[in-house]
This record gives sequence, C-alpha cells and structure tokens, in this order.
Amino acid sequence: MLFIYDYLVRYFGAVPKRIKSVSDASPEILNIPISPESEIYALIINDLQKAELVFQGQGRGNSAFASEGAVKALLAKVYLYQKNWNQAVTKANEVIALGYQLEMDNYGDIYDENKNSNEIIFQIDFSNSQDASNLMNDWLTADGRFEVAAWKDAARTQTIANDFETGDLRKDATVRYYIGGKGNDWYCAKYLDNVTRKDNIILLRLAEMYLIKAEALNENGYVADGTAFDALNTIRNRAGLPDLTSTTLTNQAQFRLAVEKERNLELAFEGNRLFDLRRTERINQVLPDIGTLKEANWFFPIPQSEIDTNDAI
Repeated sequence: MLFIYDYLVRYFGAVPKRIKSVSDASPEILNIPISPESEIYALIINDLQKAELVFQGQGRGNSAFASEGAVKALLAKVYLYQKNWNQAVTKANEVIALGYQLEMDNYGDIYDENKNSNEIIFQIDFSNSQDASNLMNDWLTADGRFEVAAWKDAARTQTIANDFETGDLRKDATVRYYIGGKGNDWYCAKYLDNVTRKDNIILLRLAEMYLIKAEALNENGYVADGTAFDALNTIRNRAGLPDLTSTTLTNQAQFRLAVEKERNLELAFEGNRLFDLRRTERINQVLPDIGTLKEANWFFPIPQSEIDTNDAI
C-alpha cells in the first residue's frame, strides 16, 4: 500500500487516505475525504519505518521483491521529496552500505533483464510466460518502429540527446537515432524488447542513491569539493566523465543544477523527471513551451470516476 500511495501523492497530490480494505458499499466506507499531502507522506513514512524493522538485517534480497534495501531506498527518496535532507543522506548511505554495485562494465546491462544487474534495488519483473511489459507501447509507432515520436514530443527527447556530454557512456544505452521511411528521429533505447515483452520497470537503483546523497548534502550547505561532490562524481565517473569541482560549480545553486542535469540523464525514461521538476519548483523554467503551468496544474486531477464514487471528494 505504501508504494501505491507514494505514486498517488506524486501524481495527484492530496488524495483520500484509505487505510482499511473496503468491505461493503455503504457510504461511511466509500466516502472518504481528501487528506493533504503531508498526511499521506506521514502515512508512507510510518509504514516504511515499520517495514524497516521487519526487514532489518536481511540485506539486499531479490530485486523483484520487497527487501531491506528497497525499504531504505524508498525512504531516502521520500525524505528527499519532503526536504528532510539529513534523513535522506542517512538512508542513502545505508543503502549504499548494503553491497549493491554500480554497473561498471556496460551501462546498458542495467536494462537487460537477463543480466540481473546488482545495481537494481527494486523492480517490476515481467515474464513473457505469465505477463508482458507494456513499456514498448510508449515507444512504438503503429508500424512497429522504435520512435520517441510516439510521445508526440520528439523535440524534448532531442534535447535529452543533446544534453549528453561528449564521451558519456550512457548515451547509446539511453537514446539512439533512427533513420527510416517515415522520417528520422531519436528513440528511447532502454526498453527495446517488443518480441518477448519482458522489459522490466526499474523503480529504484543504486545510482539514484548517490544522486540523492549529493543533492541532500548540498541542500544542507554547499561545501567546496566536499562529500556531495564525491557522490555526484561517482555517477559521472561511471559514465566516463571527468570530475566536477568547485572551480566550475562555485556555489549551491550551480551544484543544484548539476544534480538536476545528472538526474535527467542518468534516470531518463525511468519516471522521475516530472516529479523532480515539480518538487524543485522548476517546471515553469524548464518547460515553458507547453503552456503556463500554474501550481494548481502541476498534478493530475482526481479522475471523475472516483469523484462519482466518493461523495466526500
């Protein structure tokens, strides 16, 4: 339930807080008022803290199942969203200490479900024999080509492609260029299995823990070439890129933007970008071309079917 509420609050903001299963269709059961985001996050954190006790000492576990690492990683992310910088650093460090490993030999192996990458903390594991991943539906045109144009938003992905520095080892595993009869375009290279449809959905992985650590440390106070730089450069070095130093990132604001860029490139197409821009209040600056995004429009509306069912909304 806590993972579902984490996504609900990120997509919709304030939502009804239902903590008991529905036993009948009586009004007192169905009609639950909306709770503010703060209460939903408090519920999530409370459940995660209880889960920590359950999984304490069990380590990494299987990435397709709940584990100590998954609980701590989600806590680190929730604390980041809540701007609880100290706890975000603490939980990120605890995850890093559990023995997960960054994929060093081939970045693309992270997204190969047959490789069982030690970088993955928690994922939705698809099997063609039982179920199939629908990730490819986001990237395929009607004639079966891989195209980011399936988003109707090729220009923004072109921006992502342009943002990679020369020599960045992540680029070819993230975006590729397609030349075809219906026009040339960039496409997402992380999900390519349109045959067996077994592409997994990675929800949490080690690289994000380093980026959470870097961001939270910087928000606690900029330190020239301090530990936040070490965490950020761990991810850049894995990508074949040189260190960033206080010579070029001279203050907190510049470091903050550097983390934002690394999150955009490292976690591209993994479902973080919108939420990152919203929590840092950067949507209007970064996405000015899709219309005026006032704060009230930064969340999806509660579906009409839910409103019709729940008279308390």
